Amino acid sequence: MLDHYITLDIETSGLSTKEGARIIWISALEIKDRQVVDDRFYMLKTGAVISPMVTELTGLKQSDLKDSLPPELVLPEFFRFTQGLPMVCHNAAFVQEFMENECRMRNYDGFLAYHCIWDMAEKVFPGERNSIDSLFERFGLKDGEIEDHFHSDVKKVFLVYECFKHLKSIGAE
Repeated sequence: MLDHYITLDIETSGLSTKEGARIIWISALEIKDRQVVDDRFYMLKTGAVISPMVTELTGLKQSDLKDSLPPELVLPEFFRFTQGLPMVCHNAAFVQEFMENECRMRNYDGFLAYHCIWDMAEKVFPGERNSIDSLFERFGLKDGEIEDHFHSDVKKVFLVYECFKHLKSIGAE
């Protein structure tokens, strides 16, 4: 059982690294003994153009990236924060593709392990919708109910953490 890990969420400029999409934000929580002990949020200036589909889905616009930092500055600090801990995310294959793409571009090593709550949900809720929003709804989690000490950019990754806790509590592995 994981007792020290990072819950990770990213937003990207598109759906595929093969089409030039890049990470535009990283949101992460450090979890130890079932408690949030730290959080990080980074906006990345990668030069990628945010697709209209991403803007429609997330509300993020190109102008939102104007004060962001280049990955060359963000990623080393992010890797120090993660300490090589396992990553828990909703769609691990998607996150891993994008994170490893950014790492390859800079000759960095990738992460050791990813744990996918989508895969966990598919095992306990086969044939049902297991999108992140569906899991939020199924577990009664609402963005507006998140503790006030989390700034808005970390709220979604906190909901990912809550979904992971719920899945673990019903025996999902």
